[in-house]
Amino acid sequence: VAFGYDEVNTALENTSSLLDFGSLDIMNDSIKYVHALIDHEIARGIQPERIFLAGFSNGGAAALAAGLSSKRRLGGILALSTFLLGTVPEHACPVPVHLYHGDADPVV
Repeated sequence: VAFGYDEVNTALENTSSLLDFGSLDIMNDSIKYVHALIDHEIARGIQPERIFLAGFSNGGAAALAAGLSSKRRLGGILALSTFLLGTVPEHACPVPVHLYHGDADPVV
């Protein structure tokens, strides 16, 4: 799962792209990849409520995007020093979300 420097620059050039998960291709690819990982674990017998997504910075954005757009209710999402890319999808399953930010981070 990758969302890096080039994608951040794209988002900064077109800030309206931040309102739609699919407007940045790399994020859409990351969401599909995480959903495939979730499906694989469920196929192995893991209950969805025992699956947690976590990420830091851009990885947190990917965890939020994938977890909030999942068609299954997951155990939760943990995101550190991050942001929500877009808006919460209308079909989102309720899922516990914990966001953490430090007070010494000059960017967030």
